[in-house]
Amino acid sequence: GRVLLVQHNESGEKYVLKQIPISEKNAAAAVGEVNVLSRLSHPNITTLYDAWRAGSQLNILMEFADRGSLAEVIKTKQATGTLFDEDVVLDWLLQITAALR
Repeated sequence: GRVLLVQHNESGEKYVLKQIPISEKNAAAAVGEVNVLSRLSHPNITTLYDAWRAGSQLNILMEFADRGSLAEVIKTKQATGTLFDEDVVLDWLLQITAALR
């Protein structure tokens, strides 16, 4: 699939549009992702706004995380060979566990 940054014509608000090709093989997993995301509501989890199927493609409209993802931050640290401060890791751990409640 692919991920696009899209913008609402009237408000200018930015969103992320995930486009996932659907086949018989992966349909259940894709629908499962939508079901899980639709039930999550937490400040540290990106919000699912809408999902729809167009032919053989599943479209998922989500909140745009303008500060990037945790994965991007980790990759940047790995590339520079630096370590995270323990306080930062502890803060992330607390946020992640709070989101799982």
